[in-house]
Amino acid sequence: MTELFIKSPITGNVTNLVYEYRVDDLVKLYKSEFDLDVRRFFSDAQTFKLCECVDTGFRFYYPLSLAGDGAFYEALSQNNSHYYPTWKWENEQAIDVLKNNFNSLDNFSILEIGCGEGFFLKAVRNFFHNADLHGLELNAQVVEKLQGQNYSVYNQDLDSYANQKPESYNFIVAFQVLEHVPDVKSFINSCLRALKPGGILFFGVPNNGSYLFKNDFFHTLNLPPHHMGLWDKYSLQKLPLFFQMETIKVALQPPDLNNLGIYFKVWLKKNIPTLQNILYPIFRIPVKLLLRIFKPASGHTVIAIYRKNH
Repeated sequence: MTELFIKSPITGNVTNLVYEYRVDDLVKLYKSEFDLDVRRFFSDAQTFKLCECVDTGFRFYYPLSLAGDGAFYEALSQNNSHYYPTWKWENEQAIDVLKNNFNSLDNFSILEIGCGEGFFLKAVRNFFHNADLHGLELNAQVVEKLQGQNYSVYNQDLDSYANQKPESYNFIVAFQVLEHVPDVKSFINSCLRALKPGGILFFGVPNNGSYLFKNDFFHTLNLPPHHMGLWDKYSLQKLPLFFQMETIKVALQPPDLNNLGIYFKVWLKKNIPTLQNILYPIFRIPVKLLLRIFKPASGHTVIAIYRKNH
């Protein structure tokens, strides 16, 4: 790997070049799969880079200006009805963390960053009747809807909100958000600024140590402008070395037996790309049955739970 003078968004130290992508290839992927034109995010650039932080193993796309904007996510959600699932494995894990730390009638405060339609906040309200629930969401229409349902949700960026609400929350959670963030250091420091001493910070992100992402370098939604960072268990375990927090737990999602066909599709794409459209429908069922016996090592998500230092 070639050493670059591109600074890590976590430590500020140098990074290694992992791969250099052609912009034209990425533009074609988004157009063919989602009917989206993402050329505008790359200006006149012909390539962009995937780099690795030497201190943490965190991989990120460069330049950091490639991150998607509100218009991109609105178009993506319109073209993909499954983009925002109502409930996922990491949501259940976060509820379990709350149950292990609070009683149903305790008074405590929660902030969800990127709360979307409010599915998690609504679930918390069902379990913890006295919890003080807050959310940040950049979709103004969703914010207005949730406010109408008596949820304290704000259309505001995390940095300015944390400055207004220092040390205000017992629990801060972000599901499938951190991988979209270009400036990781600023984001995590803002989370910690809003968190009370001893408070819990919970992240759920795609598991880039999983078979799916390790073997598909051109997984469209794991590329800019959608994803800006590629997290795995190792890089998440390294974070407390550079922030005022300690690790409670980093855990991998078990393999999802309902989506075993995806593993076969990725294997075909990597090993026999010219025949994948022919072989997949023929062998999908027997391969899925085989994978129920020889299960993948992990699922598509990894969670990281930290406690802010006192």
